[in-house]
Amino acid sequence: MLEARAHLHLSKVNGASAYTNALAALEGGFESSADNAGFTFGTAATETAPWYQYIEQRDDCEVGSTYVGILQSLNDPRETTYGQMHTTDHPIWTRDQTVNLLSFTEQEFIKAEALMQGGDAAGAYDAYLSGIQSSLNEALVGEQYDTYIGQNSVGTGAGNLTMNDIMTQKYLALYTDPEVFSDWRRTNLPALTPVTGSEIPRRLPYAQTEIFSNENTPSPTNVTIFSRVWWDQ
Repeated sequence: MLEARAHLHLSKVNGASAYTNALAALEGGFESSADNAGFTFGTAATETAPWYQYIEQRDDCEVGSTYVGILQSLNDPRETTYGQMHTTDHPIWTRDQTVNLLSFTEQEFIKAEALMQGGDAAGAYDAYLSGIQSSLNEALVGEQYDTYIGQNSVGTGAGNLTMNDIMTQKYLALYTDPEVFSDWRRTNLPALTPVTGSEIPRRLPYAQTEIFSNENTPSPTNVTIFSRVWWDQ
């Protein structure tokens, strides 16, 4: 699955072949969330999962209003878990959370995007629904799947499925996963508005230690957080 993700990163560079290569890389992939590649943390203070630790020690980062707004616009049951304020009794960010590095949920949305770009709307819709169901299970609201997709705004049917539907659902499903930043830079979906200023950052800044110790580091004057990386041209 990691290879399939990498192929999608190159969709602006390689075009249609990025999607066919991604699908080829998914052959023999995950069959369910039981195949997820992740790490389960412990209940001891020295084994705390990173989000729980962050909330416990700093608590200066909160779920965004844009994200919650999309959940609310879709009557999304994940608002009761992913949309909760960050506290140490959060239903998802527990001390012994399992943090997935590669997941069946992401795989299904990769498949949905690639199939949609290849003209297979029916296959894309099946993968789209599979990704939603897997995500709702991960968000502890799987019992509301039928009601959720019963809405025309979510259960669109293959004939009405759009890339915006796929990428918005992937954006909701991979909450806190940095992969959605790559997705947005590739597709500009879902549509986002800058919180401040007129631009949304498109890369992370070079660390000061890198600037100080590596004379080949680009000048901050020439490369800013709004400069596009090579595959985002």
